[in-house]
Parts: sequence; C-alpha cells; structure tokens
Amino acid sequence: MAGNVDEVGRRVLSEAEELLVRCAAASVCVPRTWMKMPAEPEEIESWLSQGQMASLGEAVVVDRVMTEAAHRRRGLGDFVMRALADHALEAGAVLGVLGATDAGRALYETLGWKKHATLAECVYRP
Repeated sequence: MAGNVDEVGRRVLSEAEELLVRCAAASVCVPRTWMKMPAEPEEIESWLSQGQMASLGEAVVVDRVMTEAAHRRRGLGDFVMRALADHALEAGAVLGVLGATDAGRALYETLGWKKHATLAECVYRP
C-alpha cells in the first residue's frame, strides 16, 4: 500500500477525550501531520485551534500562512487574514503578532498591519 504524499506524519488516538485531543494537537509542529480518532468532526471541532493562529493571553500569533502559487492574486489571502483577524477579535485579542516574508508584507500592510521589528529565524538541526 502506497503512502499519502500529502501526509508527513500521523497521530492516531484510541479515544476522543478533550484533554487528550488538545494535547495531541498541541504537540504537532510539522505541517501536514494528520490526527485521527474515533469521533464525528463536530464533536472535536471546538477543541482544535482554527487556522494558523495561536492565542497567548490577549495576543494572537499568526504564522506560516501562505497561498499556493496557483491560487494567488484572487483575494484568498485577504479573505483568510480577515477571517483570522475577526476570529481573534471575537476571542478577545488586543494584540496581533504576524511574521511575514517581504512578498507577503505588502498584502498585510493593505490590511492595516504595521512592521515594528524584523524577526530572526533559527532552526534546530541535531
């Protein structure tokens, strides 16, 4: 049986208990890692974060949001960022932190985001 090329990892849970699901979701740090468990999607939906956004007190951090090349220049990035911002405000956020590439910064500035600092990136490779 051939593997799914869109799947780089998998978390399989034997039960859909809220704390277990939340902990498993929080442990995922590699894009395209799947989680599977015996549950209806509606049952676990509220236990998982929406989009590429994490809450830290009254702040939200948005990271690794991108539009695939074939879908750019159609308003999708604008729509996604506005939806994330609306969700953050509804959840009580008063500060947003966004890491952006030079190419992405133009879009974010049209949505009202402002550059306050340059971010350095580091990666751990044992």
